[in-house]
Amino acid sequence: MLSNELLLSIHALIAVGLVFVAFRIGKSALISYISICGVLANFFIFKQVNLFSLHVTATDVFMIAQLVALNLLQELYGAEEARQAINISFFASICTTIFGLIQVAYVPNSFDTTHLLYATILLPIPRIIAASLGTDFVAAHIERWVFAALSKHLNKRFFALRNIVTMAISQLFDTVVFSIAGLYGIVASVPHIIITSLSIKAVLIVGMSLLSSSAYSYFLKK
Repeated sequence: MLSNELLLSIHALIAVGLVFVAFRIGKSALISYISICGVLANFFIFKQVNLFSLHVTATDVFMIAQLVALNLLQELYGAEEARQAINISFFASICTTIFGLIQVAYVPNSFDTTHLLYATILLPIPRIIAASLGTDFVAAHIERWVFAALSKHLNKRFFALRNIVTMAISQLFDTVVFSIAGLYGIVASVPHIIITSLSIKAVLIVGMSLLSSSAYSYFLKK
């Protein structure tokens, strides 16, 4: 069985690779990928794993991949397209939540063996879902604003640096606000959750930004 740390590396490589598959397909595929990552990040928010002896959720790769794709979309097509992508992603996450709740509300028949499994996933604490959706939405807009400002200031140079700085700022906001709004009073130590989550995100942000920058430079030269 693969260790969680090795699986995280493979997960990150695949996530960045799919960003550039979407990039090669076109703008619509990038927007779709941003929405898919947003839905998956909220869908799997409750799964907890150990990484580097830290207790974290398993959704950080989806969140960072979403932001890498968002920054690439903004780099290629402009801030207005990025804003639309954020709104579409938020709409997709809201629809997933609403339809999930409706689906679980159906009374299962005597042959059903999956209702309790779906209910466990799709009937989470409303406060956590609301905090997750809200902070993701605001963090994505922070990402868009900061990336636009840095792109203008740096004349669209240093793509990896712009990725790292913007994601560091947006994920600092996302992690702190979500941990307080969604987890305070539920987990034993909110500061512990914040520190561990930021530690894993820092590794992912740097690694996935460097990978995406290298891939971006490669595709531009082709």
